Amino acid sequence: MNTCVLASYGVACYPFTSTPVLDYFVAYCRHFNKLNETQPKLDEAHPERSYDQHFHNQGNGYAVIKNLHDKSTEPIFQLAKSRIELEQINMKSPADVGRAQTAIKQCDSLLMLFLNTRMHSIVVGYDNGGLFYYDTNMGQVARENQLQELINFDPFCPGDAFLVRKQ
Repeated sequence: MNTCVLASYGVACYPFTSTPVLDYFVAYCRHFNKLNETQPKLDEAHPERSYDQHFHNQGNGYAVIKNLHDKSTEPIFQLAKSRIELEQINMKSPADVGRAQTAIKQCDSLLMLFLNTRMHSIVVGYDNGGLFYYDTNMGQVARENQLQELINFDPFCPGDAFLVRKQ
């Protein structure tokens, strides 16, 4: 399924909240079921499928995630908000990418990165072994030398990223 944006958020939150990723999908459904009483109910028994169908009609994916993080009354999103901050970062230039790479080398920081070429979200971090990223579609950690190697500077793509930092 194409559920990488919320899955990446869950992966980025996990070190700070210990909340399983699937719980964010259920909370997403509950959040939008409360808001959209006249809309068909999102199926909490199949939250990833409901999320996938609903989310892609919402517009800018990272804006939806930021809104959930900042404003949702669902306990899981409130816990995440109390433990981490999301700072939107523009990734349009090599200088922006350099600043982001420096930031994730700091303790307790990760980067949610929207890959322009594949319209896909991953989580990037830094540890003693260097730069790594977790791709929810692959379900595994991979290594990269430079953050810039993950990004294609396409002028028609948003280059969205969130720096995820412990509060």
